[in-house]
Amino acid sequence: SPSPDPESPGGGYGGDPGVDSAESHGQDPDPASVAASAEGASDAQAAENDAQGDSGGDSGGTVICTELFRLGFLSTSLYKADIEYSNKIIDEYTQKGYHFWAIPLVRLMKKSPQILKIVKPLGIQWAKYMAYKVGVIKKENKIGRLVNEIGLPFCKKLGEWLIENNYQNHEIDEDFLKKVLFKHIKSYSKEFLLKEESYEKMKNDFESFFIEITNNIMYNQHIVNNSLIKNADAQLHQKLPI
Repeated sequence: SPSPDPESPGGGYGGDPGVDSAESHGQDPDPASVAASAEGASDAQAAENDAQGDSGGDSGGTVICTELFRLGFLSTSLYKADIEYSNKIIDEYTQKGYHFWAIPLVRLMKKSPQILKIVKPLGIQWAKYMAYKVGVIKKENKIGRLVNEIGLPFCKKLGEWLIENNYQNHEIDEDFLKKVLFKHIKSYSKEFLLKEESYEKMKNDFESFFIEITNNIMYNQHIVNNSLIKNADAQLHQKLPI
């Protein structure tokens, strides 16, 4: 059967090998059912609250998936599965390192369609991989696994450094993050993602992206105090799903 349209809500290159596009929990909502942003945010909070009630814990880490869910690119069941994975896997250090760059990235996604286009397919595949890890999706997602295997160790290492050096209330500079993102991460086409050679290319891209961030941050460059962020944005720093 044909792969889902990569530009359809939640479609995000669902034809990537290892993604069960027919899996009901991985299906994406009908665009007509996607509410306005405010309603989407409310739905995200409701889904998060439900997941916390089911798991008995907080939601640990996710903000990129929260934004994709708010925009209608992730189904409620998929989003709740991501929260469950986050509850089980994301520790304090990993969450701190993740929020350091992911919260500014979400703000950039809101302001830039080009950045949203880059992040969306990768975020969706990562979400589906997390759902696979908690048993909601039946088949492993190769691209999502790649994002997870490279991203989480980086976030943990970065979080440890931030806490040890008393940078808990700081985040990466948006302009610098945008520059590094455009330098290393591409708007990958569906055709590219389906090729075998795409895996190594994306692996190199992701590693280069995180290495450049790490090298600059650990020399105290491009770090800003998040007390300068408006209250509405600062609320994202509360424990949310990945």
